[in-house]
This record gives sequence, structure tokens and C-alpha cells, in this order.
Amino acid sequence: MKKQVIEKIKKIKMLAMDVDGVLTGGEIIYINDTDEIKIWNVKDRMGFAIAHRAPEIKLAWITGRESSEVARCAQECQIDALYQKATMKIDAYNELKEKFSLADEQIAYIGDDLIDIPILRLAGLAVSPADAPGEVKKETDLVTKAAGGKGVFRELVELVLKTQGSWDRACERYYEKGE
Repeated sequence: MKKQVIEKIKKIKMLAMDVDGVLTGGEIIYINDTDEIKIWNVKDRMGFAIAHRAPEIKLAWITGRESSEVARCAQECQIDALYQKATMKIDAYNELKEKFSLADEQIAYIGDDLIDIPILRLAGLAVSPADAPGEVKKETDLVTKAAGGKGVFRELVELVLKTQGSWDRACERYYEKGE
């Protein structure tokens, strides 16, 4: 990994991301006129649990869609900020910066499509999944090995916490032996 990317990672205090195409594969299954089903990756869920053990890292989701399932999942994953129906995602991003008193260089953003490019251009660490379009990938500092919905967040949180030296502390409870 390039030294300049490592230096960017060291400054990160928030992991913000799109939902569809990042935390899910982008497929949406409608079960009636208003409800939809999304498929979530358990590795990402574990990534959120680990991230909470590193309290210096905040978490945010910014999605252009609105879904009760996303709201429920955000609550379960204890996401610090959720923005739905954010058709101008940059507005939500700017609100996040103000709400948490963060500068661009302190935010990592994972985006997978054209609507995410304005944020990717500003974020301190711009990340896309392996299956993002080329136009998106060329705007990023890092392309994950994982495709959208296949552990993208887990890959990033592990990289950030290991680079910042807090991975072992965040994971120690999982390594403990029973008494």
C-alpha cells in the first residue's frame, strides 16, 4: 500500500458509506408495494461490532433510498448517523462534518456509483468496492478486494484499525478464553 494512503488512514475518525452496492450487493427484492428485502453480509455486521470497540471511530450511512429495513439495521449496528433519501449526498456529508466537528481528512467514505463521486472527491480516504464502475474507482484512494455486499466494510474497518494500532484492543474480547 502506498505511504500516502497509510498516512490518510491514520487521520480517519469516521467511516461513512453508501448502503446499496456497498453493504448490500445492490439487489432489492420487493415483497409488496412498500416493503423490500436486502441481503446483508455477516462479516460487515461483525465489522460494526468491532468498530464500536474503537470508540474514537464514528459510523455513518448515506443512502439515496429510504427503507425501514435500512433504518432497523442501522439501529441494530448502532450507526451514529443515518441519512436516507439523500439524493444530494454531499449535503448529508457536509451535515455530518458539522455535526461531528470533523474535517474532510478525518472521514473515510465508501461509495460504489456515480452519485457518490462528489463525496469521494472530498473525503480524506475515498474507497470503492471491487465491483464499482471504472468512473468511480478512478476517484478513489483504495479499491477493496471485496465486491459490494461481500464484506467491504469489514475489510476497511480492519485496515483502518490495524493501521491506527487499535485492532488488537478492539478484538481482544473475542480472543478471551472462558473461565
